[in-house]
Amino acid sequence: MVEALYKEAHGQRLSSREIFQKHGGDYFRRLEKQVLGQLERVDRCVLSTGGGTFIYNSPSVPLRNNSKIVYLRVDPDVLYRRIVSRGIPAFFQPDRPYESFHALLQERGPVYEKLADLKVDNSSVGIENVIKDILQWLATVSVNSLP
Repeated sequence: MVEALYKEAHGQRLSSREIFQKHGGDYFRRLEKQVLGQLERVDRCVLSTGGGTFIYNSPSVPLRNNSKIVYLRVDPDVLYRRIVSRGIPAFFQPDRPYESFHALLQERGPVYEKLADLKVDNSSVGIENVIKDILQWLATVSVNSLP
């Protein structure tokens, strides 16, 4: 959705990483905040957020108030390898990517833990098992507590 918003505004398609790299974090967060505002009008969807969504946008964003948040936990080393497999992201220090990754994880981890309604390990299990765990949990959640 951030990429689509960018394309609408600039007439060109860039990935989220490219937007962040070209325009910086503040610009990217402004786009992200616009997207979160648009979600107030969306009824039932699955949204995959970036790692800083709940850090840089107030936890009281409407998304939190009418949503169930699933935190896909991943072993830090596995997560680091996944992230850098597409290149070092702009929000890592280029001369110390591993250290800057761990610093971000230390900052963000407690927030994810606190906000999550469900925590699912996604380190080594197949995506089918992750989906199965989430669907089983959703089946136990009261229909009245879903948005």
